[in-house]
Amino acid sequence: MPQHFPLRAMGMLSHYGASFEHLLMAAGYAAALVLATPRLLETKIGARIEAAGKLAFSNYLGTTVLMTPIFNGWGLGLFDRFGPLTQLPFVLLGWALMLAWSKWWLDRYRRGPLEWLWRSLMEWSLLTNRR
Repeated sequence: MPQHFPLRAMGMLSHYGASFEHLLMAAGYAAALVLATPRLLETKIGARIEAAGKLAFSNYLGTTVLMTPIFNGWGLGLFDRFGPLTQLPFVLLGWALMLAWSKWWLDRYRRGPLEWLWRSLMEWSLLTNRR
């Protein structure tokens, strides 16, 4: 049986009225992450996540360079061929590559390649990057 609620009022209620609960939930997730981080960093996967975070600029552009030819029309053109669930292997592949590559890189260098370039440009000199 239709209730005939005004669409605009219902949209505003669901968008603004539920915002406080969503904010509390986000704060709860953030607090749990902050509390879990020290113990997580003691693990092998935590060290890899930390390394990936230190190479965020390089990983961001690296993921773009890797995934764009796969999904763009000038590449394999797979953009509309996969639903959210079937995109998961691509996401997991990207994460696995970032976690593997970042730790390997930081064992040999102080900064990621793009982080080093950016910092060198900001300081107007080529900084030493080898460990």
